Amino acid sequence: MRIYRFGTRTARRVPVNVSISPDLVVAAKARRINLSCLVEQRLMEILQAETTDPFFEENRDAVAAYNRRVEAFGVFSDAHRSF
Repeated sequence: MRIYRFGTRTARRVPVNVSISPDLVVAAKARRINLSCLVEQRLMEILQAETTDPFFEENRDAVAAYNRRVEAFGVFSDAHRSF
């Protein structure tokens, strides 16, 4: 089995067992929702979100401090923007 690179569709698929409420399965089929595709896409999103950029990892404290400052005082252009 090849390693699955996030965002690619080239990896071989493997069957898995997942327990889902029968009502949800019926509703998904009625709407023609491909459960395999949906689960795969959502799992990729979750895994990618957990894969942090080294910059943000190294600067986590500074980013958090800046975000707190913006929440408290806004940004310099707040008074000048029209949106």
